Amino acid sequence: MRKRSGSPPEVNLIQPATVIKQERTYQLITPLYGGGVTPAEPDPITIVRPTEIRGHLRFWWRACRGGQYGSLEAIKQAEDALWGTAGTKQGGGPSQVQIEVTDYSVGNRNAPFTIAPSYAVFPLRQTRNTLFDDVSFTLTISFPPALQNEVEATFRMWEIFGGIGARTRRGFGALRLISVDKVPGSDLPDSTKEEAKTWMQHQLEQCVVRGRYPPGLPHLTHSTMFRITDSSEDVMDVWDNLIKKLASFRQARKGPRGRSYWPEPEAIRTITGRRYSRHPALNHPCKFPRAAFGLPIIFHFKYSDLGEPEDTTLQGRQEGSQRFASPLILRPLVCKDNRAVGIALLLEGSRIPPPGGIILDFDPTTTVDTQLTPTEARAIPVLHGQTDVLQAFMNYL
Repeated sequence: MRKRSGSPPEVNLIQPATVIKQERTYQLITPLYGGGVTPAEPDPITIVRPTEIRGHLRFWWRACRGGQYGSLEAIKQAEDALWGTAGTKQGGGPSQVQIEVTDYSVGNRNAPFTIAPSYAVFPLRQTRNTLFDDVSFTLTISFPPALQNEVEATFRMWEIFGGIGARTRRGFGALRLISVDKVPGSDLPDSTKEEAKTWMQHQLEQCVVRGRYPPGLPHLTHSTMFRITDSSEDVMDVWDNLIKKLASFRQARKGPRGRSYWPEPEAIRTITGRRYSRHPALNHPCKFPRAAFGLPIIFHFKYSDLGEPEDTTLQGRQEGSQRFASPLILRPLVCKDNRAVGIALLLEGSRIPPPGGIILDFDPTTTVDTQLTPTEARAIPVLHGQTDVLQAFMNYL
C-alpha cells in the first residue's frame, strides 16, 4: 500500500484567534474514478485533492443550505463568502473554511474494472483511465464557530449522499466517516430498512434548511424522495444490486434478446429512415423518456452495417446545457453494525428538459419530446402506467 502524508493545503492562511479545528478521517467504500484536474482522469500527483473536495462541498452546501437565500444571485454571494472565490475587479476572497489533506493512502492504483458493477463502468471501458481501490484520507479543517452549523450540515450531506472523484451519483468514491478528532464516528443507524429510513429522514430534517430555490438548481428538502434497499455484509453486493436494478429498468425488453420496450431505438429508426430488415416497425411513440436519467445518452445500434442507424447522441441543445447531470443518486452506506444498505435518492429541482430542450446530435434544429402519456407509459411494463420515469424507478426498487 502506498501512503502519502503532508500533501499541500490549498492555502496556508493565518487563522483567527478562535477557530474550530477538526481532523476528519475517511475511507472510500467503493473505488475512486477520476478526481483530477481533467474530468474523469486521476490527478497525476495527488489522488485526493483539497480543491476537488471543496468543489463537492460547495455543491452540497447549495443543496442543503442554499434555500434560505432564495435567489440564484443571493445563493452565489453567500456561497462565495463561505467557500471563497477567485479575486476579480469586483472583489473575491479566500474561504472561511480551510481544508487540508494531511494524509492519504491507496491500496491499488490500477484496480480492474471488474471490481465495480459492470453496468456502472460500461461507459468507461473505452477510456484508458483506471480505478483506485482501498482509498483512505484525512482532512484537517478549520472554520469560525459561527459557521459550525453550516459546515457540519454540509459535511454530513456530502458524507451520506456524495463522494469524491467522478460518477459519484452512480456510487463511485462513496465515503465512510471513520473518525472526527480520532473519536470513531457513531451516529449511524442499524442496517434494518426501517431504522435506516428513520435515520435518513432525521438527517434531512437536521441538515436541510427550509426555503425557496430558483428553478433548475438541484437541492434537498425535508421531503426529498429516497429509498433504502436490503442490507448485506458485503458493500459491493449492495452497490451491485442497486446498479443491476437500474440496468434492468433502463434495458427492459421482450425477453433476454428481445427488442426494447422503450421507444427511443424505434424513434431514431423512424427519424433517420434507417432500419434493419429483421426489425419491423413497432407502434412506439417518437419520444425519448430515458433522458430523465441524465444526458448525453449514446444509442448504439448493433447492425449499423446492415441498415440500422449509426451511433446517435441525445443531448441538450444549448451550449453549456448539452450535459444534464442525473438527479438520481445510487450508493451504499455502511451502518453501525458494519452491514451496508443501499440508498437511492432523487435530487429536487433538477428535471428535464434543460434550457433550450433536447436534440439528437445529427439534427440540432429539432427538439425531441421526452414526456409519455399514461397510455404510452402503460405499454412499458416497468413503468406500470407512471409517466414520471424517475418516480417509476423508485417504485421499481
